[in-house]
Amino acid sequence: ISLDFSHSKSDSFVRNSSGKEQGQLTRLTYARGFESTGTYLSFTGYWYGSSGYYSFNDYQQNKNSDDYPYSYRSRYKVSSQLQQDIGDAGQITLAADLNDYINEENGQQYRLAYSLPIMGISTSLSLTYNKQPQYNDSDKAIFASVSVPFSVFSNYNTASLTTNVYKAKNTSDIQTGVSGSLLDQKLYYSVMEGLHSGDENSNSGNATIRYKTAKGEIQSTWSHQKQGRQLQLSANGGVVLHSDGLVLTQTLSLDGANALIDTNGVGNIKVKRGIGLYTDQNGYTVVPNLSPYQKNSIALDVNKVSATTEIIKSDAYVTPSRGALVRAKFNVVSGHKALINLVRPNGESVPFGSLTSLTGDHSNQSVTGIVSDNGQVWMSGLPDRGELMAQWGDDGKSNCNAPF
Repeated sequence: ISLDFSHSKSDSFVRNSSGKEQGQLTRLTYARGFESTGTYLSFTGYWYGSSGYYSFNDYQQNKNSDDYPYSYRSRYKVSSQLQQDIGDAGQITLAADLNDYINEENGQQYRLAYSLPIMGISTSLSLTYNKQPQYNDSDKAIFASVSVPFSVFSNYNTASLTTNVYKAKNTSDIQTGVSGSLLDQKLYYSVMEGLHSGDENSNSGNATIRYKTAKGEIQSTWSHQKQGRQLQLSANGGVVLHSDGLVLTQTLSLDGANALIDTNGVGNIKVKRGIGLYTDQNGYTVVPNLSPYQKNSIALDVNKVSATTEIIKSDAYVTPSRGALVRAKFNVVSGHKALINLVRPNGESVPFGSLTSLTGDHSNQSVTGIVSDNGQVWMSGLPDRGELMAQWGDDGKSNCNAPF
């Protein structure tokens, strides 16, 4: 359960007026999953404390409307969703959105969806009903989709063939294309071509390529339709300023939550959550789109590190609030690896179970080891030169140093 409050302030819609519009919004969210029954339930309610509150989208709609000041002002809005897994028979989703407007008819939207995987092939069917005061007629539509991964008939498992069919009133659309990814999912591509049938028949299509890294993403889309052709270029990302410096990131989640990954100064460490996330040269990156008010698991990929890097702690858990940036610290060391025999000045091996660590300028690094039989200890993250200290007691004498 979460409860938050928002305040907005905007210019007045009245022409030649220097007045301001301002208002408050209260949002209550409840979400819960029932693992035993495979049920997920979510509910979100929005209550407007005054008529002067506008989201950015609402503000743009009213600014371009001739019906101000009465159009599209909400009293409250309620959104709910129920998902139910039914085992091998697929999943059913029910969703409803209700919007109560001031001096307007209520807006409402309902959706029933059913999805079923068949031998690796994804299929889905959804029915929607949408009635909004902006439009005279209600919109009833049916949507069907089939996605066939290439792995069904080949060894190529990062692409799929998709067909979508949309039918509403006297119009229908069918679209078919190929989409997939390369370079460990950092490069995404899609090519779609479709046919529209209605008052006039026409062809349309688009091709998209997107490259995503830990520092953001760039995208290019080319599309064509009856009215003409269009080329779009875009770049998205974020910037985080923290106590140890500045990090370029993927687009931050203001409605969800984010985590600042700290790998103890070791760069090029892959984060298994998300796409294209690697730590920068200072050992930092940001994981966006975490679930607020829930326990989120974040893990590093131990299989994609250099020969001189060792991940001692590879998993972390965070429970952030909505819109927050929390730190997730991992124990990662970089340096030489060695199996060392520790012998005391009297010729005896260092006792079994002794704790061994770096001393001096490198004592702040998390480089430790436990001595095994015959005084042997495995150490990683060692500098070219330094000194180890082995300790097997607290009396001040049960220790020794070993330079290397």
